[in-house]
Parts: sequence; structure tokens; C-alpha cells
Amino acid sequence: MNITLAFVSNYCFFPEVVVNSALVENYTITPEISTNQVDLASANVYYNDIAMLAAVQLINESQDILPGVMVNVRRFTDCGAYFPGAVDEYNGYSGGYAGSIMSQDIGVVYTDVLGVIGNEYSTTARNAAGALSNYKIPYCSSGSSSPRLSNKEKYPYFWRPLPAKGLGNHICQFLKSWNVNRVALIFENNDDLGVQFGNDIKQAILSHTMTLSSHVGIPGTFDSTNVEYIKLQILQSDSRYILLSGQNAFVSQLYYALARLGLVGPEYVYISYNSPVLLDSQVSDYEFNVYDAIQGFIQFQQMPPRLDTAIFSEFYNRVLEIAGVSSDILSAATLIDNTNIGASPAFDCVYVMLKGFDNLLKKGNYTIEMLADRQLQEHLNYTLFQNVGFSGLDADPVEFNQYGDLLVSYQVSYFNGDYYNMTDFGFTNANATAFTQLNNTVVFYGGATTPPMDGPLLQSRSIYSLKTEQPGTLIALGTTGSILSMMALLFVFAFRKNQEIKSLGIDYTSISIFGTLISFSSMFNELLFPISPFHCHSRVWILLMGYCVTLTPLLIKNLYVWIIFSATEDLPISAIALRLYALNALAICIEVGLLIAWSFTTRQSLIRINTTGSKYDVLICQSVLTVGGHSNSSKSNSTIVTLLYAYNLLLICSCIPLISMTRNIHSRYNESTVLLCLLLLFVLTFAVLVTLPMNSDHLNDLRRCVCVWVLAVLVLSLVVGSRVVNLRNELVDTKNLANIRWSITVGRRSISGNQSERNSKIRRDSSSQRQSVGQRESKSGPNHGRKIEGKKLKVLKFCRIAHSLYIAKALIKAMNSSEWQVFQKERIFRRDF
Repeated sequence: MNITLAFVSNYCFFPEVVVNSALVENYTITPEISTNQVDLASANVYYNDIAMLAAVQLINESQDILPGVMVNVRRFTDCGAYFPGAVDEYNGYSGGYAGSIMSQDIGVVYTDVLGVIGNEYSTTARNAAGALSNYKIPYCSSGSSSPRLSNKEKYPYFWRPLPAKGLGNHICQFLKSWNVNRVALIFENNDDLGVQFGNDIKQAILSHTMTLSSHVGIPGTFDSTNVEYIKLQILQSDSRYILLSGQNAFVSQLYYALARLGLVGPEYVYISYNSPVLLDSQVSDYEFNVYDAIQGFIQFQQMPPRLDTAIFSEFYNRVLEIAGVSSDILSAATLIDNTNIGASPAFDCVYVMLKGFDNLLKKGNYTIEMLADRQLQEHLNYTLFQNVGFSGLDADPVEFNQYGDLLVSYQVSYFNGDYYNMTDFGFTNANATAFTQLNNTVVFYGGATTPPMDGPLLQSRSIYSLKTEQPGTLIALGTTGSILSMMALLFVFAFRKNQEIKSLGIDYTSISIFGTLISFSSMFNELLFPISPFHCHSRVWILLMGYCVTLTPLLIKNLYVWIIFSATEDLPISAIALRLYALNALAICIEVGLLIAWSFTTRQSLIRINTTGSKYDVLICQSVLTVGGHSNSSKSNSTIVTLLYAYNLLLICSCIPLISMTRNIHSRYNESTVLLCLLLLFVLTFAVLVTLPMNSDHLNDLRRCVCVWVLAVLVLSLVVGSRVVNLRNELVDTKNLANIRWSITVGRRSISGNQSERNSKIRRDSSSQRQSVGQRESKSGPNHGRKIEGKKLKVLKFCRIAHSLYIAKALIKAMNSSEWQVFQKERIFRRDF
């Protein structure tokens, strides 16, 4: 039975190859070609291919792995056919179209291919790894070390016998052993490997509370302007330890360009994971001795294979046999040197993949026919190969971590100035928790043996803390806010029978007030707990719980009001109320559940930032998604964070439909304006809190506290404060109305008393007048009596008019004041209702 593996590499380097689409049809290995591989790039491709083929031959001859199965090989080019200058020009950037054709050929056309062994640039490999993962074809790389490919969400079928993610932690352990706390980082910004390793190193530096004195990215094809800018940055920041992240060509050319400008010497230490080795044709481009200039350059490499093992002897002898050369032409050190050919990972890739296939067939009761027909692809992701029990060249056993990267220590070496020879002087452990220095002394440029200081002597800077620097401000903010919340709560309960306050919804409003109390407690959180990862988690908890407990009752209450006012028939009020209470509780429980999930899957680390313009450094919180205690950007973590953001965004966006639904409700129950104001306030506050970290100075935490305090106070003012004003006006109007009624009543009684007295007097006068009239009639005749009676009637009318004028005067006076309006409103209310 036959199965097939695919070898993927830069076969466009060789003029003799014939390419059909992406398939290489006539790849040739001869002693002559092997001997003539003097160029480092083509030699790397050529001998890595031989290392893969050596592993295939040894397994075909073995009866322990896949007995009775013949493994065949197909070769595919990721850069197309040969073209002149390919060796010098191709760097992975131009492999897009050719790479996509290659992936399609492997996935669709040549379905006998079960696995891929690749020796590609990381920039090219990321496209192939993604496409092959979609086809569910396992891909082991011997040359792509970008940390981007450690993302198992995007590349679940990709793995490699190379260390990648976490390199920065190894570098930091070494720097800490030399008491180095300030470093500069220069990276190749248009290369995936340079960018991703640059990010990894930067995050490690910050998480170890070290100072990144300068951080500069330039393209791989840089010019003199770029180099001058880097020189300026190094001199201005007075950086002594300089980390270079990029491809070998970038590291070597940039280092010698800086050396040409005088930025080498015993006071500078350059560090990289790639070597500054030039091509032989490039050495003559420099007017100084490049081997002297490289002295003291420090390089991190994975621990090299041991040369005294049986597996290495088999590997080396088989490579020499296939290549048709002797050990004089190809030494063992050259073959495994990662700065040269570095073919050991290619050999381990093939062995681990085929051993993984063998384990699957033996443990899963599957047949080789099922494997050959691609019926078992679901089982071939990176977890199948994490530990297959193989003692390889680069590790014993060859074991991969949760990112599909090799678990291995780093060896730390320096160039000693004798050609490109290096001297090992230390190593880290596989978990990057310690650095062990050997007895070898590092010799820096010019012969110095003492590591330089990491920068100028600076006055010790303290870490700014609100707890120690602004305790009075925090106490004032927290106390005043808590008092305002308690006063609002007491006010609502004291006037709970008043119609104005009852319309608030006592139960829902009380919960919202409690939410503002949670927000105010964030001030005391800064006082009670020291700056720590727990403190970082508690900040997020208090902020989001205060937001949720404040907003959700207001949303539910307005939904309740809309249901009642929009009803066209009798409603089961009690049942609706219970359902809405349950909905409110569910909304808060969802927030709690998401926060618990976020807390368990996110590790908070503290990063020390050197602020400008102040005497303080600050510690800021940085979230690192974790799974099983390891940093990772896995699907579950990103999903939880996305859900947390989406849920809180949904809550605030719920204000928009409620504003529209409740805008025409009776004014006493209409809170559409309040909801609109809350929507704007929460959005504005979120924008401020998000942009605050852009200004990383020592006052950022205080700004955040003030922002939260102002938001909570404004929420209280909108929800309760407006009702306090309305209730006060109502009480004042009621009192004034009572005064008007009292005044009118007193006036009427006074007028009534005076009228009675006048009427009595009139009757007495009338009686006496009638007697006088009788006497006068006897004197003056009957017409004299009628005249007297007419005068009496006029006096009576005048008194009645005076009474009416008194009342009118009181009413006219009232019309000029608010009491008249209250009087009218009450009269209309009684008339209409």
C-alpha cells in the first residue's frame, strides 16, 4: 500500500526543474549539484529536501513505523518556476499567486497527498497553512518560525519542530540576569516574521516591567534615511541594548549599516534570533573588517542536536549518501547549524508525521486504506502529533506545546570575531523561567568583557498610586457619591405614596440607585486594594456591574410602562410584573456569567510605563487571554470577550427603540428624554474611557475615577433629581393654592359681616326714615317720600357693587401670579376627571 507526502519549498531557485502548475516533475539530486551548492539560500533548500528524503527512506526501510506501507514523495514549488535572480530576489513576498496554486493542487488535484512538509518563509507559509488547514491536511514546517502561525484557531493543522511564541520571555530572562531593564527594539515592518517576533518581544519586555526605550519599524529594503532615523532614536534614548527582529538579510544589512555610522563598540550590545551573516559576495561592500565588527553580537537559537546519538548518525550518513558527497564537503556542524543549513527540523518533521499516522492506525483500529483515501483527516490536526513518542534530533522526546511549537531550550551565543564562529555562554530552560550562564566570558567589540550599563544613571522613579498620592480625593468622591445615592434612596421611600414618586416605579428605581452605589464603590476599590492583577479584574467587575445594574431596571421599567399604556384590553398586571422582574434578574445574571467566564479565561498582568513630564512611573493593566494557564488567543477566549462587548452594547442600544415607543405616553410616566440623555451619557463615557490609555501619564486612573463619578451623579440627577424638583414645585403650588382659598374665604366672611351690619343699619334707618317720611309727608306731600326711598335703593346697589369689586380685586391679583394657574389647573382637573 502506498501513501504520499508533499515537500514544499523554494524550488524556483534551481534552473533544471520543470514545473507543471505547482508540481515539480524532474527534481534532480547529483554529487555535482550537491558540491556546487555554495549559495546559502539555495543550499538551505537543497539540503533540507535531502533531509526530508532521508527520513522517508529510513521509515520505508523500517518495520516499526507503517510496516508494509511505501511512502512516496511529490514536490511542489511555492514560488513558481525558475527565474533568473530568484535566489537573490525571492523573499516570500511574491509567493502569493504561486502559493495559492500550490495549495489548490495539493488540496484538490493530487488527492493522494496526506501530509505536507514545508521549508518556506513565514510570509508564504501563513497562506499555505491556512489553506491546508481548510483542506484538513497536516502541515509541518522546518523553516517558518513566525509566532503568527502559533494561532491554532487559524492554523489547527499546522505544527513545527521549532520554538516560536514566547521567545521574548527567553530573551528577558537573559537580560534580567545582567540587570538590564532598558532596551530598544528595531523590527522589519513588512515581514511577517519580523513583525510577529517583534510583537512577542515587546509584550514580554512590558510584562517583565522593563522599559522599551525605543521601538522602531522599518522596511526590509531600507535606505540611508531609515538608518539615520534609527541612529537618531538610539542616541536620543541613549539605548545600549538593541534587539533586532527580522529575516537574516535584514538583521545583517542593518547591523553593518549602523556599524558604518559608528554605532558599534563596547557600549553597545546587539541581540537577535537571526544571525548577521553576510553572503560572501557582500563582504567586499564594506570598507571595514566585518568579522571584527560582528564581535560581541549575541544570538538566540534553539538548542542544537546532539551529535553522539544513534538517530543523528543515521540521519547524517543517509544525507551524505543521497547527496553523493563526503563529510569534507558537508560537515555535520554545517548541516545542523541554524544559521547555515539547519536541516534537522526537516528530518524530525517527516518522522513525527509518519509516526503520528502509525499511532492513529494502531490505537484507533483504522485501516491504511481509510488513511490513504483521506477518510481520517478529521483526526490529523496538530494534537495528533503533540507527543508521538519519537526521540528526534532537536529534542528527546520531540514534544509540542499548545501552540504546536517545539518545547525546547534556547542556546545563547556570541560572535567571537573569528570569521563567523560563535561561542556559547548560556542557555534558558524550556519554560523560559531561568537563564543559566556558563563559565565562558562574553567578549564584546574591542575586547571588553564587562556588560555595559543599560543606560545613563537615572534618579529612582517611584510608582504612582492613587492610594498613596490621592487618598483624600478618592475618599471625597466615594463619600459624596455614596451619600447622594443613599439620600436618593431615602427620598424615594419617604415619598413613595406621592403620585409623582409612585410614577417612578419604586422597585426599579431603587435597583438603579443601587447600581450607582456600585459605581461609587470603585473609588474605595482604589483605596482598599493594592495595584495587582486582582485589582485589575475588580476594576472591570465594578465598572460593568455598576453599568448593568443601573441601566437594566430603567429599560425594564419603561418597557412595563409601554405595555400598560399601549394595551387595548385588560392585562394581567401581576403576571406581567413578575415576568419583567425575572427578565431584569436574567439580564443582570447574564452580565455576571460573562464576567465570571472572562475572569477565568483572562490573565491580568501589570506593565510598568515610564511616563514623560512627571517623576512617576505607572503600572497599567494588560489583559492576556489564557487557556489552562497558558497565554493564547484561542477561539473560546475571543468569543467570550466578543460576547461581553456585544452584550453591553446591546443594553445601551436598547434605549433607542424604547425612546421611540414611549415618546407619546402621558407626561408623568414619559421618560423618553431621560433615556435619550442616558444613551448619550453612556456612549460619551465609553468613548472617554477607551481613549484614556492613549495618554498614559500618572493621572489616568484619577481621570477614570472622576469620569465614573460624574456619570453616576448625572444618572442620579436625571432619574431622581428631576422628580425631586417636580415634587417641590407641587408642594409649593399646593401651599399657595391653600393660601388663595383662605384669603378668599376670609374676604367673603368680612364682606358678609360688613354687609349684615350695613343691612341692619339700613333697616333701622329705613324704619326711622319711614317715620320721618310720614311726618314729612304730612309736611311736604307724598312725592317727598318717594325721593328718599330712591336714594336708599342707590346706596344698596352701591354696596353690592362694592362687594363684587372686592372679590374681583382679589381674583385679578391672583391672575398675576402662579397661584391663579394652580387654581385653574385644579379646577380643570376636577372638571375633567
